[in-house]
Amino acid sequence: TYRTNFGEIPFGDITKIEADDVPKHQVLVAGFPCQAFSIAGYKGGFDDTRGTLFFDVARIIKARRPEAFLLENVKGLVGHDKGKTLSVILRTLREDLGYFVPEPQVMNAKNFGVPQNRERIFIVGFKSKAAAERFVYPKPLKVKKTIADIKEKEVVPVRYYLSNQYLATLKEHRRRHSVKGNGFGYSLFDRNSKYTSTISARYYKDGSEILIEQKNRFNE
Repeated sequence: TYRTNFGEIPFGDITKIEADDVPKHQVLVAGFPCQAFSIAGYKGGFDDTRGTLFFDVARIIKARRPEAFLLENVKGLVGHDKGKTLSVILRTLREDLGYFVPEPQVMNAKNFGVPQNRERIFIVGFKSKAAAERFVYPKPLKVKKTIADIKEKEVVPVRYYLSNQYLATLKEHRRRHSVKGNGFGYSLFDRNSKYTSTISARYYKDGSEILIEQKNRFNE
């Protein structure tokens, strides 16, 4: 994916790469899971983040001192562990690393040209206080794109459609997870839907497919 879109191939597991080996840069962009935060008390700042991928973000910022950074995470980070996790992150960025960090903001992709209902929290920081004071989060676009806007106008090759056998497999997959109380499976949208739900990452065989109905081939 990186090679196709950006002509770059990742160096590998960031936890195994020394901060000094990361090229110097002006802006750091990163995302990280918050589930690993579990330290009671949350008084250690930078040290509280050890064992999480945020720690690797912090150690690279500490070593390379970029002019700015942009961090992205799920909306749930706001209330994770009753807000303690976000407090540790902000304290680390502001106090331990010395960056100026405006209050984070939750934004939805559907308001910025993507036909997907995807809410994410964004955390920005600047080495310069003046830059932080000038910063303003973008406002939602007045014109929003829908599923119909991004669909191919021409008929696409049949290989891009799911087979009846795979559709049956997806139905059974969702049925099995539904019995267990899991949300894995798929979400089905018709051609008149404005937005899809959040497109989630796949974890081995688990995940949630986003399907667009085609000529009533997918009967519940």
